[in-house]
Amino acid sequence: MPPGLDYTIFAVTDLSMCTSSHDGGTSFLEPYSTGARLKVDDSAMNESSEPSADQIDPTYGFADFIQSMDIILCGRGSYDQIMHCNSGQWPYPKQRLIVFTSTPLTEPVPQRSESSKCANNADCYQTTDVGACLCLSGPQLSHHPPPPNAEAFSGDPLQLVQKLAKESVKARKFKRESVWVMGGPAVRGAMLQLGVVERVELVMVPRVMSSPGGIPLWSFGDDESGNNNVDLELIDCRSYENGVVSLSYSVVGRS
Repeated sequence: MPPGLDYTIFAVTDLSMCTSSHDGGTSFLEPYSTGARLKVDDSAMNESSEPSADQIDPTYGFADFIQSMDIILCGRGSYDQIMHCNSGQWPYPKQRLIVFTSTPLTEPVPQRSESSKCANNADCYQTTDVGACLCLSGPQLSHHPPPPNAEAFSGDPLQLVQKLAKESVKARKFKRESVWVMGGPAVRGAMLQLGVVERVELVMVPRVMSSPGGIPLWSFGDDESGNNNVDLELIDCRSYENGVVSLSYSVVGRS
């Protein structure tokens, strides 16, 4: 495979395919935060043996995933939420971080009025700012200085894909780089619609958030091509003893 970039979506959701509550909270994940053992076929185990502690996966595969990533893409809403929840400490300092935003990362995004907030209560993709619409209830998120590995990008997803491809050629990189399409929902949807995402990794917890306005896994803009469906092929499925399921999909095309 020639040098280039591999784009992957990795997300944790409940069974309603929401990644967080309406205010960006992830308390619904707390019962599963310590991880669990993979379910093992009884025929492959000695009846008297128990799975050892090293078989407990506390991150459901995410720790290995993030170590393999070179670049993280996210919208401004997702970036601000993570910085707010971690007291200004970005949790992934080793990867190059690119944030879709028309507002410099050194400045807070201006608070939108109720009348100007969008209807989907999500990390909106707009022509002026990808993921910068803070359609979240409650107080404005605290602002923090950006981490040294972060950079702002004011263009759209297609422009970023083209920019990264040109950078890879210009730098004469001889290995493929791995890109995590972190989110929010509009960023994931836009990258899927572009056809650049090759893998979708989902960790689903056995819970349904009943509160209204949960942030969806993805949202999609208008697609005039008529090719609205993204076809996936299941390539791996892992089931954990606490009911969590890890699903790995390969993107095979659009229909």
